[in-house]
Amino acid sequence: MGFIEGNRDQLGFIAYSLDDFVEEDSKARFIVRIVEELDLSLLYEQYSPQGGEAFCPKAMLATLFFGYSQGISVTRDLEYNCKKNMDFIYVSANLRPDHTSLSRFRKRHLTHIPGLFIQIVRKAIEMGISEFMEIAMDGSKMAAASSKKKSMRSNKIEEKLKAIKEDITEYLNQSEIEEEKLAELEKKKAKLEEAQRILEERKETIKENCRDNHQVNIEEPEAPMQKPGGGKSAFPGYNPQICTDTKTQFIANAQLTPDRNDEKQFMLQYNNTERILGPNKKRRYLSDGGFNTNDTIFEIYYNQIDAYVGNRRNGKETSEKIKKGLKFDKSDFTYDKEKDIYICPSDKKLEFKKTEKNKSFKGRKYVCNDCGNCEFRSQCLSKNNKSGKREIRRDDREIYVEMMREKVETEEGKEKLLIRSTTVEPVFGNIKWNLGYTRFRLKGLFAANAEFLLMCIGHNLNKLFKLFGKVDNSPDSMEVASCFPNIFNYKNILPNKLQVLFT
Repeated sequence: MGFIEGNRDQLGFIAYSLDDFVEEDSKARFIVRIVEELDLSLLYEQYSPQGGEAFCPKAMLATLFFGYSQGISVTRDLEYNCKKNMDFIYVSANLRPDHTSLSRFRKRHLTHIPGLFIQIVRKAIEMGISEFMEIAMDGSKMAAASSKKKSMRSNKIEEKLKAIKEDITEYLNQSEIEEEKLAELEKKKAKLEEAQRILEERKETIKENCRDNHQVNIEEPEAPMQKPGGGKSAFPGYNPQICTDTKTQFIANAQLTPDRNDEKQFMLQYNNTERILGPNKKRRYLSDGGFNTNDTIFEIYYNQIDAYVGNRRNGKETSEKIKKGLKFDKSDFTYDKEKDIYICPSDKKLEFKKTEKNKSFKGRKYVCNDCGNCEFRSQCLSKNNKSGKREIRRDDREIYVEMMREKVETEEGKEKLLIRSTTVEPVFGNIKWNLGYTRFRLKGLFAANAEFLLMCIGHNLNKLFKLFGKVDNSPDSMEVASCFPNIFNYKNILPNKLQVLFT
């Protein structure tokens, strides 16, 4: 039997272009076309006509977008693929950018990433991906670039700061001074002082009994210690927020926050999403109990937002607390709206006593006058209680929280919360485990936020490609093609100057 032999040294009579080596319906072509459609004028303004030539910004941006859509964010890996992987060679127009150039390009244009993210979202609206009338919201935890080993308590920072100051004083007393060594010590001293300042500011916002154990990261003080679920240990990191379309899992809004919980995020993310998509009072928002606070629920009703916000996460059940002798909290008491009283776990009444108003509270105070012989007295009253009576304060906004509770406990409410959990949570799963983004590589909130948006852009481009990347003759596909024709014109998609010939 004969074989079809190949000759790697043979010269081709007809030259080849990059276009010949990439499939017609490849994601590489799709992303290049998307980038061609973006307004990059602000990005191009960063370049001066003077000096040496820079890599083509469109090719570099397309390389970053394609890399993040493939789960590749390390610039050395991007460099390798731009030399070895045909899809990457096509996307980068065979410019073969080195990892240093890719890293500098990314850092140089971090400020433009939010605008590019918004452009892609609005481009998706033009393409008819969805009406974006139901948005699911969620937060997560993601590790910062800095190591946990660099996180310290106040006393440890003071020790290191004292040692650095002594080193500087001792060094200045030497006859010969190396400027580089002195600059390095001064830099360490500045880092410690900045970390100490941020730590003292944070202490004012947390419970007094937790202040001594609070830590700050020396290398990345903007990244507080985050406590994930499942009994995992805390780490320095951030709380990424996303708002996704429930029909397509397309991310309509994304933002990185340093907050350790989601309690202050609903209205912020709602306003951001409305700004990106365009205001629409008929749009519905779904979120879990982590966003449920008196302030948030009041704002939802005050602003007439169509929302389903899950119930607050309570601790252990009252029966379990009784069995284990654990302390009761407000969630263990039932409010009777008709009688305007609270009922305690021992079926005793807490009746209205007076209204109260101060800087942090406006509402009503309820008191139990029958705590003397109660079997749960030790579990109910705190050690500092001098009156011997259990008191509960009811915020005036709690009526809205109860209205929301009734809303989400209906059949429709349960269905909406199920939709939320099955549409937004898998998006985080895809970003973290399918694409492999479990920690950031860039330090600081500003840079990490831009990096998170790149991750979300990668997710969104994958969604767009899955929905619109392959065109057939079906009515739906032809309708999409007519709305955004250039996406499907795969011939001559690169400028002539980027058509690279192989011989």
